[in-house]
Amino acid sequence: MEKKISFPAVLVAAVVHWLFGAAWFTFFSQQYIAGLRLTQAQLDAAKANESPVPYVVAFICSFGFAVVIARMISFSNMRTALGGARIGMMLGLGVAMLPMITECFFELKHLNFALIVSVYPAIGAIMMGAILGAWQKRSSVPMTQKAAA
Repeated sequence: MEKKISFPAVLVAAVVHWLFGAAWFTFFSQQYIAGLRLTQAQLDAAKANESPVPYVVAFICSFGFAVVIARMISFSNMRTALGGARIGMMLGLGVAMLPMITECFFELKHLNFALIVSVYPAIGAIMMGAILGAWQKRSSVPMTQKAAA
């Protein structure tokens, strides 16, 4: 069974996820900032010293998440947009969203904040899964499955 993943597909999925994150946190910026519980002085200091590093790290993490989802799609043979979205949903909910909600509650964050930060990777994983699943090569299905069809 071929377990290769498509680099262009991973790159596209990572870019889509990264851009979705920018849109998500822009849309929810007021609630997100309120949930951080930073003082105005801390916010002003952060704005005065903005760095591209968080954006670069976010893209690298989106790329890594896309690789993981692509590998899981490949291992599961769910090589369609719907199958990929299902893999993305399982990883997004089970590996990203639920642990993040747990962490937020132990950090005494409000539910709104917990949902803003945890729903983003869950939806993003579904989106990446759909892209990666649709991009999978059907020709890499094992011969035994082709013969059975």
